[in-house]
Amino acid sequence: DDEQTERQLLAGRLNMLFRDRHAHAYTRQLMETEARMSREAWVRVTLFMGLAGDPTQPELPEETGGSA
Repeated sequence: DDEQTERQLLAGRLNMLFRDRHAHAYTRQLMETEARMSREAWVRVTLFMGLAGDPTQPELPEETGGSA
């Protein structure tokens, strides 16, 4: 009967989603980590360009309150 077949298909899809949820969570974590690392690398590059004397980048403020 068509209704029973439809229920079986839906049950199969639901089972597949439950089986794959850990893989999806891991993939999401990898993507978030990659995005964070990319943002951090961009900050380092822009800071380096400023330190290298790029006239389009403002100079970094000098640190205060410490002696080296």
